Order: sequence, then C-alpha cells, then structure tokens
Amino acid sequence: MKSIGYYTGSVVVAFVVIVVVLFHHSETLFPSWWGSHSLGDNFYAMDWDGGNQIVVYCPNPRGNTAISGINLIKKRNTDCIDIKYNDTYIAMIAHDMHTGKLEYYIFDKRCIEGITRDSVTYDKLQAGLEQFPNENQYKEQCQKLKIK
Repeated sequence: MKSIGYYTGSVVVAFVVIVVVLFHHSETLFPSWWGSHSLGDNFYAMDWDGGNQIVVYCPNPRGNTAISGINLIKKRNTDCIDIKYNDTYIAMIAHDMHTGKLEYYIFDKRCIEGITRDSVTYDKLQAGLEQFPNENQYKEQCQKLKIK
C-alpha cells in the first residue's frame, strides 16, 4: 500500500510539469501575458516601460509574441493611447509626453510588400507612415480607409 505522501508528491510533480509546459508555450498560446498584441503582418502593439504602448514591426516573433522590433514612431516618450487596424492599415493616436499633445498617424502596411522580413528598416517603414495635423482629418481618413 502506498502512502499519501507518494500521491502528494506525484500531484506536485505533475503540477510543476504542467506549469513549465504552459510557461514554455505561453509565447504562442497567450502572447498578451507578455504584453504583445498582434496587428497582423508582423506588426505588434507592445506594452512598454511605465505602462506605455508602442507599435513595432517584429520580423522574427517568438511564437505569437514580439519581444522587440522597429518602432513605427521613432520619437521617445510617445505612448500610443489608441490603436486600430485592419488588413492594410494601422491607425494610432499617440500622446507626446514631452509636449502633452496628441499626434495622429496612419500606417500603410503595404509599404513593405516585396521586401524580405529581415531587410525591413526604420526608413522603409517611414515611407508608409502619414501624420495628420488634427483629429478631424485623422478621423475622416480612418473612415475612408475603413479602419475601425
């Protein structure tokens, strides 16, 4: 007859194995645990320092998780406070923490069509980024491009 300690030990070992397997595969199964939110075509919204969010192009994600990438908005201390996207565009409202002003951007993902993933650079991404001078023009363009 086996003791209760034997069964308790087996349960603990099984629990540890399950936790390790889940943690190992969490980058694929639960990317939001890692602060990574896919916007399609290797673009990700990432939770960043101080609770900020940035949008990056990550050519080589781990599972479904971006751990680094090329920031679409190069300015430091810019927090994307609203991100919308569809298959072709990413629309961002960003808060410039230096000036306190809101900035409005729409990025066209097609600007990197035909370029291999590893040869995408910040300059190539900037070709698809358009900044709008005010909220009204930004909203009009979002409606026109069907970005919701």
